[in-house]
Amino acid sequence: MRIFVRLITITMTTVLCIVVFSALFEFLNALPNLSWTLQPQRGELPFYSALLWGAVLRAPGYIVTGTVPLLAILSVFEWRAIGNRWAYLLLWSVAGIFVTCLLFLWLQPSRLLAAAIAGCAAGSLYWLLAGRRAGFAPRNDN
Repeated sequence: MRIFVRLITITMTTVLCIVVFSALFEFLNALPNLSWTLQPQRGELPFYSALLWGAVLRAPGYIVTGTVPLLAILSVFEWRAIGNRWAYLLLWSVAGIFVTCLLFLWLQPSRLLAAAIAGCAAGSLYWLLAGRRAGFAPRNDN
């Protein structure tokens, strides 16, 4: 039963981190074009529009295409009881760069930087929620 609960935790945390990655990537990618005023001028986008775009419209595609490969890798991390923060940061950054830049052959430095920063943020969130307690080994709760 403990393994089943752990797998559900890993799955839900992965989906949450994909949504966070998507929203943060779109926000960082659109940062030069955003208006920080509450009343943007004609043709300017408000600062929250990129977050909504990423979370609502872009994240479902990333969830459909990215959950299974990430779950496979994260299950290996669980099996090997890898609780190192840097492993999760590297995994999420590489996955983000692959999905947003290399997969579509858009090698722009701004997109690479936005993907790396968003990947580090998603990796940190994953590590805080699920990664630091990695491992399926049962605990002795005496």
